[in-house]
Amino acid sequence: MADVCHKNDTNCQHPNLNQHGHLQVGHCRTTNIFHKKHGISFLDCLKECMVTSICKGINYRSHWPLCDIVGWSEDFTPETDCVYTDISEWSKSIAGKCRDHTCHGVEKCVFDGKRQKCVTAYGPIPKDCSDHIGKKSGVYTIYPNQHTRMSVFCDMDYEDGGWTIVQRRFDGSESFDRDWDAYKSGFGKPSGEYWIGNDNLHAILSERKFKVRFILVDVDGNSVYAEYSNFYIGNEESNYALSISDYSGTAGDGAIDFTGTSLNGMMFSTKDRDNDLKEGSCAFQKCSGWWHRDCTYGNINGKLIPGNEGQITMHWNPWRKFNSLQETTLMTKPMEM
Repeated sequence: MADVCHKNDTNCQHPNLNQHGHLQVGHCRTTNIFHKKHGISFLDCLKECMVTSICKGINYRSHWPLCDIVGWSEDFTPETDCVYTDISEWSKSIAGKCRDHTCHGVEKCVFDGKRQKCVTAYGPIPKDCSDHIGKKSGVYTIYPNQHTRMSVFCDMDYEDGGWTIVQRRFDGSESFDRDWDAYKSGFGKPSGEYWIGNDNLHAILSERKFKVRFILVDVDGNSVYAEYSNFYIGNEESNYALSISDYSGTAGDGAIDFTGTSLNGMMFSTKDRDNDLKEGSCAFQKCSGWWHRDCTYGNINGKLIPGNEGQITMHWNPWRKFNSLQETTLMTKPMEM
C-alpha cells in the first residue's frame, strides 16, 4: 500500500486517505462473492476491491486474515469478527496509480511500472446463472456480454440449479400491466416479483442455446410445468420476436393462441404498442405484456387475483382455464451444462 502509506509508517497505521467508509461490524455479505484472498491487510483488501470493476464491497475477517471481494448483494448474515464495508464510501486514492483508470466486465486495473492496464480478474465471466453453479440460490451479478451487466435471481435448487429467473410472481406486489419501456428495461426486484427486462433477456439468450421452463402453481398449491427446449428472443428492432418450440411437461402447451397456433415468430406487445394479429389489442384486453398472436393461452403476466376467473387473470388455459394462478416462475438455462 505504498500509494497511501508513508515510507516510515511500516504498519500503515496512518494511511493518507481523505475519505473513510462506514464499517458494518458483525455482519457479512453472503452472495456474489467473486474471490477470496488470504493473508492480506484490510487496506490491501480495500485496494483489491477498488481496482476491480465488479467489486461493490468487501467482507474482512482480521483473525484469519481473509478478504472477500463482493459484487452487488442484498444478503447479510450475522458473523462474529466479520466486517463489511461498501467500497463507494472510501476514497479512490486507495487505488493508487489506478485511481483514475476504469476497467470493465470482470477486469482489474494493474500498474506495470509504466502504465495502467486492465487484466482479467478472476477467471471466466459469469454470463448467466449456470456459471454460478455450486452456490446457493440468491441474487447474483451476471455479464452476458462486455456491454451488459445485470443483477438476477439464480435458482440453484430446482433440478440441478443454474436457472436464471426471467419472471416471478407470488404476492401481487408488482403490477405487470406495464408499457413498452417498462418491459424493455425490466421492473421489480430480483429478490421479489420481477420481470428481467427484454433487453436483458435478449443479451442472455444471444450467448448460448437456451431452454425455458414455466413453473405454475394454483390456489391449492398444486404445481405443474411446461418446458420448451428451443427459446430465443430478438432485439428491440425485431420487437423482441420470439422463437419457442419443442414443448414437454405436465401443464399443457400454453405457448399458443386461441386458434391453437404457436406463438413462435410473434413480436412482443404491450398496452401502448400492439404487435399482435388480432383486431384490437390483446395486451390491453389481457392486461399483460406478452408475445400475443390471437392473444395467448398462457397469460402469466396477467393480473394476480386468486379466486377470480377471466381473461385478464394470470392464467394457463390448458391447465386451469381462465382461473387465476397463485404463483408463476419463468426460468431459463443453457441446453448444455
